Amino acid sequence: DEIFAIGDNVSIEDGPLKGFFGTVKAINPSAQKATVSTTMFGRETDVEVEYVQIEKLDGPIPEQPAEEEA
Repeated sequence: DEIFAIGDNVSIEDGPLKGFFGTVKAINPSAQKATVSTTMFGRETDVEVEYVQIEKLDGPIPEQPAEEEA
C-alpha cells in the first residue's frame, strides 16, 4: 500500500519548506518522493519532497497567514 496518494493534503514537516501545506500532485514510490503543489508568494508552486518530509492531513489544508509585503 502506498503511504500517500494523489490528491492527499499534506503538511511539510522538514526541510526548507517546513510549515507549508500542499496537495500531492504526483508520487514516485521507487524514489520515496512526492510532488506537492503549495502556495508560495501568492502562486501555486510544485515542489518535490521526500516521503519522510511530509505528513498526511486528516482534513482540508488550514488557512495560511497572508505573507507580509516586503
